[in-house]
Amino acid sequence: MTRPGFHTSEFIVTLLTVLGCIISAATDYLSNGNAFKGSVAAAVAYIVSRGLAKYETRGSGGTPAP
Repeated sequence: MTRPGFHTSEFIVTLLTVLGCIISAATDYLSNGNAFKGSVAAAVAYIVSRGLAKYETRGSGGTPAP
C-alpha cells in the first residue's frame, strides 16, 4: 500500500525545490522564466513518481500465485 502523497520524501524534495526556485527568482539569482521552468519540472517529476508508485502497488491484475 502506498503512503499518502504528502507523507513521501518525493513531496518534500519537490516542495523544497519549488521554494528554492521562488526564492532564487525573488533575489534575482534566476530569471522568472527559469524559476518557473524549474518549478514545473519538479512538479512533473513528482507527478510521474507518484504515478509509478501507484502503478507498482496495483500489480499485474492477474490471479495471485499459489
